[in-house]
Amino acid sequence: MEVTVGLDTLGVIVALAVGIVGLATTVTTSARRTRAEVKAELVELKAEFKTDLNRIDERLSRLDDRVSRLDDRVYALAAGLAPRLAPASGDTSRDG
Repeated sequence: MEVTVGLDTLGVIVALAVGIVGLATTVTTSARRTRAEVKAELVELKAEFKTDLNRIDERLSRLDDRVSRLDDRVYALAAGLAPRLAPASGDTSRDG
């Protein structure tokens, strides 16, 4: 039993092979391009994240300074009011 392949069949097989190789090349190229685009976007997002993180760090630093100044003012105010809040030497209760 001998298998014979006609030119038409051979042409279809070659065309199919060329089509498969072409499709594989297109998919590979597209995947590389997509990978490069994703990497570029990731680099951009990292830069934005660093910028936002630096901005938050600056705001926290300023907030820390403000809290520190407020803390100093509260202690100064408490020190100034302490003599007024102390009970008189003979007065031990406020109920009278």
